Amino acid sequence: MALGGACVNGFVPVAMLMGAAFAVEAGKVPFPASTATPAQRAPGPVGPKGGPKPTGRRFSSCPFVSFGAHGNSTSVYGNFASVGALGAGRFGGGKVGSFSAWPFRKPAVPVSAKVVGAGQGQTVRIWRQGREYLALPSALPSDCRSEKPDARSLKIRRGTAEMSFGQDGSCFLYNGCKIFLGFPFFWEKQELYVSRADFESKIQPLIHPQGIAAKIPVPRTLVLDAGHGGKDSGAVARGVSEKTWTWDVVQRLRQQLSSLGYRVIMTREGDKFVPLADRVAATKRAQPDLFISLHFNACSNAGARGFEIFCFPIPGAATHAGSRQRGNASVSVVNHAFVAGNTIGAYALSSCLHDAFPHLENRGIKAERLQILRNNPCPSVLVEGGFMTNAQDFEIFSKPENREKLAGAIVEGIEKYRANVERIGH
Repeated sequence: MALGGACVNGFVPVAMLMGAAFAVEAGKVPFPASTATPAQRAPGPVGPKGGPKPTGRRFSSCPFVSFGAHGNSTSVYGNFASVGALGAGRFGGGKVGSFSAWPFRKPAVPVSAKVVGAGQGQTVRIWRQGREYLALPSALPSDCRSEKPDARSLKIRRGTAEMSFGQDGSCFLYNGCKIFLGFPFFWEKQELYVSRADFESKIQPLIHPQGIAAKIPVPRTLVLDAGHGGKDSGAVARGVSEKTWTWDVVQRLRQQLSSLGYRVIMTREGDKFVPLADRVAATKRAQPDLFISLHFNACSNAGARGFEIFCFPIPGAATHAGSRQRGNASVSVVNHAFVAGNTIGAYALSSCLHDAFPHLENRGIKAERLQILRNNPCPSVLVEGGFMTNAQDFEIFSKPENREKLAGAIVEGIEKYRANVERIGH
């Protein structure tokens, strides 16, 4: 499947509104789903770009933190939020800190900010262009260690896991695997901000999966989708059709998974054409715990090579391939309920494929609005095993033993995913 056909290889930390002094109150409330509207996330009046409007009065059922405006900087120390040296706001207790009147500069882009309780620390969050962003590492558990090698890079470690952010706002690295974001992160005054939607769907599921609110099913029933078939040959290179390789690998997968006790359902049997709509309908009837579609890639640039994994993007997010299956970016779909599981499964598969084929380029975990993933009622991924149009990749997977090895790596990824989901303990 030629998803790689295109070969796509003044924020201010506090809401600075007109007036000399004001208070913003933030509640210690669990983060709701990413798809909630700004007004739903922030109780009370709505201000610029959909953020909470600073009114100086208490929001419903929330302790508060108060801010003053001074230039365009704010600092947070322990349980205090202060601006400059002239005043401080205090958390809790129902008392509002007072501030003197200071000069300020109006921000170029109106934005509101809140600091909310997160364990023993605080999570700093802002609104930019109607979207909520969280500061890292403030949004992460206290046992995460962070370091800044320079002004535009951040490394976060938790146990043996490492997450790295650099100047390229489109992606981050998790244990060396490139994971593309739906919305670019950005740096502001040496602080890194990621969209809350990306935090909940891509960052938290990897670095702190115990914090996931949605329940992820332990995989016992799987649907395997061999890409193309029948009159749909898929990519063709050197006289070999993609449909032949996908069916060969999926048969090997079924045999290995069945021997481990998994219930396996196929979307096609043999060299048969099955429309995408029928594959999706079969998946819905099966009600599986995990869906995997297997393909091989193609590109007009013969130098493009390596494997990559696709998930369905979060609402409104960017996509990362040359596919024409775009759809409406803002429409909510069934698979949006499983974005955390998609990420955990995609990373488990990616890491095992990398271990099995260390010399095969890992092109990362990406997002695309694919019909085969859109309405699946379970965590779902599409694996592109390599480029048939690349001489090196073709040589690797033209050998039956390497297709067997590919199937084995996917099985290991499924087992790793299952272990990770069981540890979450929902």
